[in-house]
Amino acid sequence: MDYRSYAELLRKEGMLIEINEEVSWNLEAICYTAMNYRVENGQTAHIFNNVKGYKGKARLFGSFVASPKKAAWQKSAMIFGLPKDASWTTFRDEFLRRFDHPLKPLVVEAGDSQCKQHIMMGKDVNLFAFPWPMIHQSDGGRYGTIQTHIIEDPDTGWVNWGNYRMMIVSKNRMTGLCIPVQHGPSIFYQKYEARNIPAPFCYVVGGDPIINFAAGTNLPAGAAEVDYAGGFRQEPMKLVRAETNKLYVPADAEIVIEGVMMPHERLDEGPQGEYTGFVHGRMPMPVYHVHCITYRDNPLIPYSIGGATFSDEQAISQSLTPVEIYRQLQVAGFKAVKDVRFLPDLLWDGLVIATDNPYPGYIQELRAWMECHKVGLWGTQFMFVDGDVDMSGSDFATNVYQEMATKVDPKRDIYRTDNDYFCTPLNPTMDERGKKTGVGAARLLWDCTTPYEWSKEEVIKPVKTADLFSQKILDQAKAAYKRL
Repeated sequence: MDYRSYAELLRKEGMLIEINEEVSWNLEAICYTAMNYRVENGQTAHIFNNVKGYKGKARLFGSFVASPKKAAWQKSAMIFGLPKDASWTTFRDEFLRRFDHPLKPLVVEAGDSQCKQHIMMGKDVNLFAFPWPMIHQSDGGRYGTIQTHIIEDPDTGWVNWGNYRMMIVSKNRMTGLCIPVQHGPSIFYQKYEARNIPAPFCYVVGGDPIINFAAGTNLPAGAAEVDYAGGFRQEPMKLVRAETNKLYVPADAEIVIEGVMMPHERLDEGPQGEYTGFVHGRMPMPVYHVHCITYRDNPLIPYSIGGATFSDEQAISQSLTPVEIYRQLQVAGFKAVKDVRFLPDLLWDGLVIATDNPYPGYIQELRAWMECHKVGLWGTQFMFVDGDVDMSGSDFATNVYQEMATKVDPKRDIYRTDNDYFCTPLNPTMDERGKKTGVGAARLLWDCTTPYEWSKEEVIKPVKTADLFSQKILDQAKAAYKRL
C-alpha cells in the first residue's frame, strides 16, 4: 500500500472528498481540514487537486488518518488492512502480533522506483516547487508535518527512521525541531557535529502510510524501523538507494529530499502551533542543506494541524503510543495491566492504565516504572483505574472520569513527584530552560483503583441497569416505551 492506494481505499469506503476548486496552500486548505476535524469529527479525508500555483504539479492530503475522537484508531486500522469498524482491542492485538514479526526490506533498482520519476539536483533544487502549507497564521514559515527523517549513526551504522517536522527556509534550506533525547536529528547529529563533518539525511514524504507508525514506535537501540514497517505490512518494504548519499528510501515515496545537516550551524525554527494546543516558540535548530529532490508525478503531500480539535498527529499517537506502553508493561512483568489508552478529550497528556491490583504495593511499583521509563517522556499525568473498567467502548472517557470522581481520595491517592524528569520540550508547562534541555518536568499520578486492603463490603460498585430492575420489568418498559 502507498498513499495513492490508501486514498483509493478511503474513496471506496466513502471516506474521501476530492476538491477540484482552486484553494490556497496559505491557510485556506488547512482551514477546511480544521473544520472537518470539528464538524465531521474527522470522518473523511481531503485531497486538494487544485492548489493555487501548483495545479497538476502537486496535491495536498488532509485528515488522512484523523478519525472520530471516540474511535481514534479507525483509519489506523484501515492502514493496517483491518475493517474500518475494527474494535480497539482488535486493532491493539493485531498491532502487537505483527510487532513480533519484523521483516527485512528488499532493495530494488532505480528504474523500478516511482519516487525517481523526476529528479532535481544541485542548483535546480527548489523546495518551493511543492505546496508546503502555511498551517497557522502564527507559524514561522511553511511546514512539512508528516514525513520520515532518515539518518545513520556514524559509529554503528544503525539507520534511524523518525517522524520529525521540517520548516522551509529557502529553496534549498530547511530547519526542524530536534528534541534532545531523540535519535536521528539529535543524538546521531551530535556525533557528526562533534567530528565537524556534515550529517547526510533523507526526508521522505509518502510511501506506505504504515511507515508513520513504525517511525513513531519506541524501539530499542539498534532496531530498524523499516523492518517493523515490513512486519506491520506483513511484506518487506521496497527500498532504493538515494541519489546523493548511501541511505535507502521507500521506492514508492511521493517526495524524497536529500542533503546534509551542517555542523555548528543554526537557524530559528518556529513558532509552530503544536498538538498540545499551544504555540511552541522560536528556537535555534540545525540547518538542512538540500542537494537533491526526487519525486513522483503530481505528488500527494500530507499535513496535520497541530492544536486543532483532533489532528492526524493525535490519531497516530493515540493509536500507537498506548499499544506500545501496554506491550512494554507486559514485557516488564506487569501482567495485571489490562489496557492502556489516552483520554480522547485532551489534546495533550492524560494516559490511563487499567490494571488489577494483585498485591500490596503493586500500584506503587507500577507508578515508579511509569516515572522512570522513557514512555513517560510524552506526558506528565497518569491515571490508574481498576482492570474491570471498560476501556474499549466509545464511552471509555466517561468511565474514567467516574472512577476519578468516586475512588480518588486527595490525601491518599494523588502523587506528585518533585524530580526533574526528561520531557518533550513541547510540554507547555516547561520554562524556557526546560524547553531547551528537555529536563524539568514532574509527574502527577492519580490512583483511581480500589485499595487492595479493602474488604468486599467496602468496595464501591457502580450502579448498573441490571441491579435496578428485573428483566421482566425491563422488557415491559421497553415495550411500553415503543408504544407510548
